[in-house]
Amino acid sequence: MMNCDIFSGNRIRYRRIQMLKYLQAAQFIMDQIRQGELNPNDRLPTENELIKTLNMSRKSIRNGMNYLENQGTIRTVQGSGSYVAAQPRKETVSNSIAVITVFMDEYIFPEKINGLYDVFSSGSCYLSLFSTQNRIENENRILHGLQNGNFAGIILEATKSALPRADAAIFRKLQEKMPILMMDSTYKELNLPSVAMDDTAGGEMAVSYLLERGHRNILYFGQIDEQQSLDRFRGYLQALGRRNISFKEDHIFWCTERDAYPEYFEYHRNELMKQLESCSAAFCCNDQSAARLIRFLRENGLSVPDDLSVVSYDDSSIASGELNLTSVVHPKRELGKKAAENMLKLLADRSYDPNYCFTPKLTERGSVKSI
Repeated sequence: MMNCDIFSGNRIRYRRIQMLKYLQAAQFIMDQIRQGELNPNDRLPTENELIKTLNMSRKSIRNGMNYLENQGTIRTVQGSGSYVAAQPRKETVSNSIAVITVFMDEYIFPEKINGLYDVFSSGSCYLSLFSTQNRIENENRILHGLQNGNFAGIILEATKSALPRADAAIFRKLQEKMPILMMDSTYKELNLPSVAMDDTAGGEMAVSYLLERGHRNILYFGQIDEQQSLDRFRGYLQALGRRNISFKEDHIFWCTERDAYPEYFEYHRNELMKQLESCSAAFCCNDQSAARLIRFLRENGLSVPDDLSVVSYDDSSIASGELNLTSVVHPKRELGKKAAENMLKLLADRSYDPNYCFTPKLTERGSVKSI
């Protein structure tokens, strides 16, 4: 589980959810093969060497090697060790799915990756993982690099999804070679298929929950560079509109992923405090934003839900922990599984429509009071 401590240092700290240990071990070997550090018939490092290098248990290393052997990526010779399979390099990578995520080991990202592995662990394909670290230039570099590979397909998690792509042509070039499936969001101007949530409906659900409990002045706390946040804001507006409540621009507080740290809040303290004075509730675009807002409130002598009711989004372990947040549920692992399943169907039949939209639901906890 991931525990949030909103009083630790200058940033939110939490114990990270990790990819399953044996998958980390398997990915380490697959990365060495993909990068040419290990070639067909090369002997793998010993168990003891991997235990020391990866700081993992013998059980995790063995399970990782079993996973790779079941995929046909490696072979084991009794009394000698494990070796890269003696199949042609091209044949190996043709069964490889490139998975590009924003992060690998923070927040809800590892759970989505684990969902992908749940499906691909059958051995029909293996994953090559890339992370953009939420930087557009990193995404561009990775995509251009994939042109030189022989991947079967790409599962892509959008980076700063609300911003236009400066190099949209790379997507078209890659699509000519292999299918691309977006996971958890999409780039509106590229018209790529996606497996995602209905974030507009989720936003409307969250705000309707507050409206039903008497709140009329509701702050939206959003990230302006993420399409999910904009879609959730659209749901916010829809919920107000259905009840003939006028939208107030002063009830919106925008930031970016890079802004959302204590220094940014302190810089905008007077502005944010003025906005909060006229609001009885807030809807935050994700649990991380909610945690940052709650820390700001506590630093200024305010509490949740007595002074401000809060609903957030993603239902991560931040929400279920000490903060006890009412939050819209993100499917996380199930979303990863669905993306993998639909990619396999798309590889088998390029005419298959892989689009899928998860219906949101809400987990109610103790961060909202009725007025």
